[in-house]
Amino acid sequence: VLSSRWVLVPECRWTLLGGDKAAYYYGVPPSEATAARPAYNPGNAWTAGCDIQLRYLHGEHLSFFGGVGLVALSDRLADSPIIGDDVILSLGVGTAWHF
Repeated sequence: VLSSRWVLVPECRWTLLGGDKAAYYYGVPPSEATAARPAYNPGNAWTAGCDIQLRYLHGEHLSFFGGVGLVALSDRLADSPIIGDDVILSLGVGTAWHF
C-alpha cells in the first residue's frame, strides 16, 4: 500500500502445465498441421512469470489499474511452431467495480 488510494501489487509465479493443457494452448494437433506449421505436442511443461500492478482506488466501489508482466516459457513450450519468443511481455490497463 502506497497510500489510502494507491496500491502496488507485485506477483511472481511458477506454473506447471499438464500435457493436455500444454497441448491445448501451445500444441498443434495433427488435424490442424500444415507444411508451415507441423504437428506438435509439448507434453508436460512450465511457465514462470512476474507482474507488477498499480491500482488507484476511486471511492468505495471503483478502481483503475495498470500493469506490466513478463512470462518465460519452458523449452517445450518455446519450441512450439506457433510460438515466436520464449519470453512474453504483457501490458494492461483496466477498471473494476467492487460490489
